[in-house]
Amino acid sequence: RKASYRTMSPVEAAYIGGLFDGEGSGIIDHYRNRLCSTKIKLTVVNTDPELISACLRATGCGSIHYRPIRSGTAQLLNSNKPIFDWIVNAWNDALGILHQLRPYSVKAQSVLLKLSEAYGAPV
Repeated sequence: RKASYRTMSPVEAAYIGGLFDGEGSGIIDHYRNRLCSTKIKLTVVNTDPELISACLRATGCGSIHYRPIRSGTAQLLNSNKPIFDWIVNAWNDALGILHQLRPYSVKAQSVLLKLSEAYGAPV
């Protein structure tokens, strides 16, 4: 699939990089099927919908998910507000975003390093 992410300005990348370090996660899943595939999932979670919308606007990709107050995660986090997630599952989009965040985000650097180690070459 062709990547759909947009090139962020340095200010946008620094802002999203800070959000990713503080409120986000980068998950790498290795599937031992006949393709031995690897998947990346980037997320930023917050109760402020405007903050999560900023991730979508800045990167141009991903999706926003809404979890009501009574959802299991909201109760687990002891939140009295709904929770919003920005999620990027597409490999090319996640990789492009991680490379843009790398100068500003320790977490993005860590995810890229783990991917490089898994593949034995820079990604």
